[in-house]
Amino acid sequence: MLLSQILRGKGDTVFTVSPGDTLSAVAAMLHSMKVGALVVLEAERVVGIVSERDIVRAVAEGGAGALARPVSGCMTANVLFA
Repeated sequence: MLLSQILRGKGDTVFTVSPGDTLSAVAAMLHSMKVGALVVLEAERVVGIVSERDIVRAVAEGGAGALARPVSGCMTANVLFA
């Protein structure tokens, strides 16, 4: 399957969250939207990206309590895009 075929099926909508959103809320969004990552915006500026893997890593390191922490603590910052 080609990437273009996948994107055609998923659409071109970009889902976003705020740096202060909890990891628990972000995990719920990832699940409900059936996506693996969300762009983190602050005042309409891209400040990072958070993925399922980031959340798993945070829980592995901090236990279930990590889900109450903000996205800003585990997101990947310095996102390169064109």
